[in-house]
Amino acid sequence: MAGDTPVEWSRLVLRGPDAVSFLDGQWTQTTPEKSGDTAKGAVLQPDGVVVCAVTALRTGLHDVALDVPRDCAELLETRLRRFRLRVRVDFEWDLNPVGEFTTVAEQVDLGAPGPREFAVGYVAQSFGERFVAERISFTKGCFTGQELVGRLDARGGSAPYRLARVEAAALEDVEQWQSSWESEAQRRGALTTVMTHEGGVRALALVHRTTNLQGEGWTGEWL
Repeated sequence: MAGDTPVEWSRLVLRGPDAVSFLDGQWTQTTPEKSGDTAKGAVLQPDGVVVCAVTALRTGLHDVALDVPRDCAELLETRLRRFRLRVRVDFEWDLNPVGEFTTVAEQVDLGAPGPREFAVGYVAQSFGERFVAERISFTKGCFTGQELVGRLDARGGSAPYRLARVEAAALEDVEQWQSSWESEAQRRGALTTVMTHEGGVRALALVHRTTNLQGEGWTGEWL
């Protein structure tokens, strides 16, 4: 896709007396306390797989807004509704907040995982040290999906599949990189966001940690 392809965002507002306590149990970060404050976090499945990255904005005493790329919006609501049991919280959608990145080029430049990356179905550690440092709190208390993420952190372990960014002069070179994945584990990797621009191609991929990121026609880095 072209680098100037827009990324649209949506805002899910949680309202009600239990909105803040409900969110505290459902995402990976401490909910902002003061109106206007923000925090970056993520929502996980019970098995630790990342559903989406979210930015929370405290909008009132009992209101919190969650900003996500629009392609993640339905998944986020479905996941939260699954655990909305005996709590006083309502969901309300708003469109077009200003997101962390507004184009595919910005996303790739930031090395920020988005809907295509999360769709592969990996735990937080797969998305890099910066993702974990910015979005996962290991001191806030329990949240859904915490057990596996916490266990990996406590053991100092790394996930077998990791987010990488690769650059090449042409799409054919990126495809050549993909064809170089030899082992069965490497072949389970995935190119996720591929961006063309005047200087060539840049791509995000979730690949096995044994994958070679340097080769004839391509060069890459772990994120």
